[in-house]
Amino acid sequence: MPLKRVISANIESGALIVIPDADPEIYGYSNALGSNYLDNLTGGTINITGTGFLSGATVYFGNYTATSTTVNSSTSITAVLPPTAAGTYSLFIKNSNGSIAIWPTGVFFSSKPVWTTVSGSLGTISESATFTFFLSATSDSSIANYSVTSGSLPYNYTLNPSTGVISGEMGTYLSSRPDLAVDTTFIFDVMARDTEGQVLTRTFSILYVATIMTWTTGTSITITSGSNYILTFNATGGTNIVYSLVVGSLPLGIVLTSSTASLAGTTSITGTYIFSIKASNGIQSIVKEFTANVA
Repeated sequence: MPLKRVISANIESGALIVIPDADPEIYGYSNALGSNYLDNLTGGTINITGTGFLSGATVYFGNYTATSTTVNSSTSITAVLPPTAAGTYSLFIKNSNGSIAIWPTGVFFSSKPVWTTVSGSLGTISESATFTFFLSATSDSSIANYSVTSGSLPYNYTLNPSTGVISGEMGTYLSSRPDLAVDTTFIFDVMARDTEGQVLTRTFSILYVATIMTWTTGTSITITSGSNYILTFNATGGTNIVYSLVVGSLPLGIVLTSSTASLAGTTSITGTYIFSIKASNGIQSIVKEFTANVA
């Protein structure tokens, strides 16, 4: 029976007015993620809101006692529940004066999601193609969504929260990412959340393999004086390669056109000309020296 509180007393007349303490009430509970479900393998901490909680109260669920009960205030209790078999258990609080509050829907224990995709490397990508990777987890309910919780995906790649598919194409970011001239590993954590609010996080990585630019055009050029000349430069590695003269000078009348990657024109001034051409794909540049003999 709840203890009673004296609210008025008259010693001379012996009049004593008492009322019983109000019974506590539970308004609701949740874990740190805002879910009403706890992992049956590890248990967890729940925050209980209500009214009438007294110091020394104890939280019970089913036939079990909470590992610890902390009365934060008359309206808030934090309890740590131990692991137990999956299922629904009655939840109630017993105050130090014997009064009891019961939460009618109980507390729920269930399994966390289980990843079927192995942690670690998902594979490799390069800048000029679209790549797709598939993440998958299962649950005793169903998977509600996937999200990246730390780290970062490769540039211009996205994770579909509903399907767990990662896809994208790096090309649009190359000109602003000079660091991608070298191989880069992107490491990130993905959290799978099920419809019960249970979550499990796993670490994955994707390796970006940088394309190495190389020249395939020879170094020696022969131009016949007075005749029209054309040479198409060729460097491989990346897309939208731009060519420019960086050292030396071309024979008079011979012009470098970057848009067509060509050296073309007519010259009648004989001699040997040494110059260097730079090829750039936006993140990498390679320079090659050429020798042109005009005779």
